[in-house]
Amino acid sequence: MKPIQDGVPQCYSINRPPFHYGNRSQHHRPRLWWQQNDSNSVWIDARSSSLIAPLFPLLTEDQDINNAGDGGIYAELIQNRAFQGSPKYPVSLSGWSSVNGAALSIKNLSQPLSAALPSSLNVAPGNTSSGIIGFKNSGFWGIDVRVQKYTGSFYVRGAYNGSFTASLTSALTNETFGSVSIPSKSKRDEWTQHKFTLVPERDAPNSNNSFAITFSNIGATRESLDFNLISLFPPTYKGRENGLRIDIAEAFEALNPVRITCPTNLCS
Repeated sequence: MKPIQDGVPQCYSINRPPFHYGNRSQHHRPRLWWQQNDSNSVWIDARSSSLIAPLFPLLTEDQDINNAGDGGIYAELIQNRAFQGSPKYPVSLSGWSSVNGAALSIKNLSQPLSAALPSSLNVAPGNTSSGIIGFKNSGFWGIDVRVQKYTGSFYVRGAYNGSFTASLTSALTNETFGSVSIPSKSKRDEWTQHKFTLVPERDAPNSNNSFAITFSNIGATRESLDFNLISLFPPTYKGRENGLRIDIAEAFEALNPVRITCPTNLCS
């Protein structure tokens, strides 16, 4: 930039894309005044009376950086809930582990849950498993368990006569803080959704906890069951279904932003 000439700071134009405020959409060219002095000051002189929106929105990081979406502002507690992947991050069992020796594997069925969710979790009795088997999820760096209502759901494919049990347990001591029995509606060769609410009986002393779904392998009328879109939510911001974490959303709200900008893969 040029220095001051004859004691007058030189004026430069900055091109900005249009912003929307109410029903108005306008282009603005605020003028930037630059002056080299002891404080290295910069002035923005917006002479248009219609330039009343802040220049900078809130910006969240990409999902691949520090789990800004899943595990961040999005309140979902289950990591890798739908077994999705990409060329950079292939489909995997990340976040999932076996309960009582169940054999876990990823399958791409001829009848997936949807075209967008082609991969699912297959759960079968292992060589050493008997009675109650299942799978558990470690969440995002653990799961915070409190005496509050958690809402959850999962899809099952395959006939099963019996009940599923959803529970929140300590990953350190296997202590169960809360559980709920869910009658099976599953059918052979069909995907069926099961919904539930779970209220723990007591708070966990730390976040080293996991979420588990178990069932009796005696009630399964075939060798295995398939699961997908396994979800668990704590209370959310303004009680919205499939919503945001209360603490982060309220912190954003307190900043009174015009909008929140986030990457396409995080907001879509």
